[in-house]
Amino acid sequence: MSNNITKFLNSRVIELSSQKIELGIVDDLSLDADSIDAGVKRSIGDYLDLKRQLDKVKSEVSTYKSRISDAEKKLKEIQSTTKILGIDEPPKVSSARKTLQDATKVYEKLTKDLNTI
Repeated sequence: MSNNITKFLNSRVIELSSQKIELGIVDDLSLDADSIDAGVKRSIGDYLDLKRQLDKVKSEVSTYKSRISDAEKKLKEIQSTTKILGIDEPPKVSSARKTLQDATKVYEKLTKDLNTI
């Protein structure tokens, strides 16, 4: 009889141990799911912040096209005037021309890069 009781108790211990192991896996799964959920929500927030910043940059960059065009018109006007008057271009004009050329190259590259995003 004691042998039957021992067998019965041993089977219950094994059964309880397997349930304990299963509960441990469920707890691990629950922790993983919570961690993944928190990470996804954080990533969504980061993405929205990045999108707002990107939209701001795109908007700002779009204004440079007309500003470059306006500056080029001023440069042509100065060149025409100095030619008519037969005078040399002021040194600031040469410097501004170079700066404008460099800025235009950067603008074109930036616009191209932004269009790929």
